[in-house]
Amino acid sequence: PDIHRGEYLCEATYRNLTGNMASESINIIIEIPSVITIHPRSQLTQTGAMLNLSCEATGSDPISYQWRRVNGEITSGRAEGLDTSTLTISPVTEQDEDEYYCVASNGGGRYSDTSNTAVVAVQEDQGSCESTSNDDCSSVIVGVAVLSVLLVLAILCIVLLIVWIVRLNQKLLKCQLEKSSPYENANEPAYELVAKPVGSDVKMAKNPAYAVSNVQESSVDHHYEFISAGDHAKARKQI
Repeated sequence: PDIHRGEYLCEATYRNLTGNMASESINIIIEIPSVITIHPRSQLTQTGAMLNLSCEATGSDPISYQWRRVNGEITSGRAEGLDTSTLTISPVTEQDEDEYYCVASNGGGRYSDTSNTAVVAVQEDQGSCESTSNDDCSSVIVGVAVLSVLLVLAILCIVLLIVWIVRLNQKLLKCQLEKSSPYENANEPAYELVAKPVGSDVKMAKNPAYAVSNVQESSVDHHYEFISAGDHAKARKQI
């Protein structure tokens, strides 16, 4: 027990050959063997991740640790802390799948204790290209690029369709305005109306073949009025 740990002095007194009293002493050091109190735990990890295994022991200092695996040796190139209480392996590969344990010793190696084994299972990381073949990664990259191009083309087609619809509506509106004009041949120059009594036929003086329909009669002077749609010029002739 820890309460017995310490240094003891033993003295023996005797009479030597000369008849004088003499004494000698020796030191007694009590060592407590190392005992593992925290064992490493089994883990499920992924390729490319970091693996940490820990164990702790009690006993007389100093306590040394040594990590081992059941099948083969631990790869030192990716492993750190092989002689400490914590073993770290990074990055993890499928070759690291095994059972691991640690050995704690003290008293110059006279005492040792072995931990329980920890099962380390490694699965492939499906979300990383590091764990897949180059062909698979290339296929994923090409697929993403193609989808991006198709998305851009779809957006461009939608924009062009909207522009075409707007222009078509503008043309249709223009045609409706031209058809709703009360004047035939509204783009032709304006001519004076021939003086005629109210109710008679109205034709142009300078161009008799040019007829105006829906001639409006003024409510005040009884004038006939023709308005050119081209330049909004107005020609009147009183009857």
